[in-house]
Amino acid sequence: MRTLWRIGSNLVRLLFAPLWWARWVLTKPRGEWVELRLHPRVVELESDEPGWRRLLRLANPRHATSLQRLRSFARRIGRERQVRGIVVAIPRMQVGWARAQALADVLERLRASGKSVIALLPHGGGNLELYIAWSADKVWLTPHASVSLLGVSAETWYFRPLLDRVGVEVQTQAIGTYKTAMEPFLRGGMSAAQREQIEVLVGRVQQRLADALERRLRGAGSDQPASDVFERGMLKASAAISAGLADASVYEDELAARATGRDRGSLIHASRYERWNRQRLLRPVRKTPHIAVVPFQGAIVMGTGTGTGKSVALRPMQRLLDALRKDASVQAVIAQIDSPGGSALASDLLHRELARLAEVKPLVACLGEVAASGGYYLAAAASTIVAQPLTVTGSIGVLNVKLVVRQLLDRSGVRAETVRGAPHSDMLSPSRGLEPLERTMLEADGRAFYERFVAVVAEGRSMSKAAVEQVAGGRVWSGIDAHDRGLVDRLGGLDVALDECKRGLTDLSAALKNRLEPRLAQPQTIRADAEVGSIAVVGRALGLGNALGLGNALGLGNALGLGNALGAPRALIDWLPLALEREQFLYYALNIPSLV
Repeated sequence: MRTLWRIGSNLVRLLFAPLWWARWVLTKPRGEWVELRLHPRVVELESDEPGWRRLLRLANPRHATSLQRLRSFARRIGRERQVRGIVVAIPRMQVGWARAQALADVLERLRASGKSVIALLPHGGGNLELYIAWSADKVWLTPHASVSLLGVSAETWYFRPLLDRVGVEVQTQAIGTYKTAMEPFLRGGMSAAQREQIEVLVGRVQQRLADALERRLRGAGSDQPASDVFERGMLKASAAISAGLADASVYEDELAARATGRDRGSLIHASRYERWNRQRLLRPVRKTPHIAVVPFQGAIVMGTGTGTGKSVALRPMQRLLDALRKDASVQAVIAQIDSPGGSALASDLLHRELARLAEVKPLVACLGEVAASGGYYLAAAASTIVAQPLTVTGSIGVLNVKLVVRQLLDRSGVRAETVRGAPHSDMLSPSRGLEPLERTMLEADGRAFYERFVAVVAEGRSMSKAAVEQVAGGRVWSGIDAHDRGLVDRLGGLDVALDECKRGLTDLSAALKNRLEPRLAQPQTIRADAEVGSIAVVGRALGLGNALGLGNALGLGNALGLGNALGAPRALIDWLPLALEREQFLYYALNIPSLV
């Protein structure tokens, strides 16, 4: 019925084709300068939505900038001869360094097309905003804004003393020297292995920031060392201009006149070009061939999800991947991975589905901010892995975690009585710790999965197991270091992943490949059922109410959420159900400090 409706609609539209064409020509935006305003949030790809949904979404303060649309805009505007330049307004960004690099690449692409690019920081900025802005020809600030070029740091909070005080113990077995995900709950301070890998990550990001600053200073004709600028740290607009970090100050109401050089100059908003370019006379009758982009965002969990927001839930993802494998309109698939891992078993089962898909269609993994542990386990199924230079990558290792609340129960006046049907039947109960033999049993189980992890990576990357062992051990790498060690094939974002997909479609002509567009493919939302899937259920399962529910009993409520110091509380909520459900898990995010 829908097909017939569209055929009829297209026939009617054809009758008015001359009028449509005339309107299309007359409404084309015409102007020499374009204004592009970024949103604080950035995503790789937005889903296709009906017009009424797009209108509702415009009023949503959580609206995000799509990198794919931004790259398409850069290509189109680069071909517009009448457009001389673009003003890009950069707010305080809510992104990590991988997405910041992607935005900087877009500005560089605009410059490479011959356009003048002005970056406006209306609210000032910090490391991230300046890093993006320095890819433009000029950087403008509002007159009384401030910039904070403090350099990169990473902070982790350690809760072992607090847990000891309230009577909670976390018993863990980490397979891999650098598998330090649970360290904040096991130690009072940073281990040597953790410090080593975090120092490398911080050093890599700091070096790229310093390199960008050096290029900026040399371009401004300053011979001032970058170290001197980091020493000064926070600067008002006038001082930032004097130091070479920016070129001028301007109020936003003066922006059009300053950019165009005319008193009554005007800027054309990029959305006008976007709306004009998306107009089509005829609507597709059938599903058009396309490249499916599947987002794997959040913790990897069994069942239908954790009920805590974004997660990679096994059952709906299995159904989606199976449908994509059978869908003739899907020519290739990009696994867009932004996950720190999760359930080991769910990671393995999803890897199996991805491997089956890769047998019949090109599969490329595109890594976002983090693709560590279980996230990298999924990526290993792809023929090609693409990552940004600053993507957190790797962490090939396994964790077993057990909560022990014996002391907390004693202090609360709660007594646990156990009747065993076998010597180890209660070994995973939170009311007691592990005995030596039980530790050995769990370690053997974890070691077996670690060997499986190494084998999966070795097969997927065409490496020997010995070579994988050299980069495994739970260690994380930046995308550029992972590329140097064979864990990543190409550096870049979704545009590079699309090129790799089209390269793999050897049976299609170049013309057909060029017409293939990416389309977001998401699993249907399924309401969490009776499986352990929320922190409330976790609390009830332990009989502790809010004691382990991130309430005030442990004092972990807002403390874990400040500045994403530990990637919690979301991350903590995600792994607690796994621990209770007797899961091994491949996880790293609890101990990835935010690089600020």
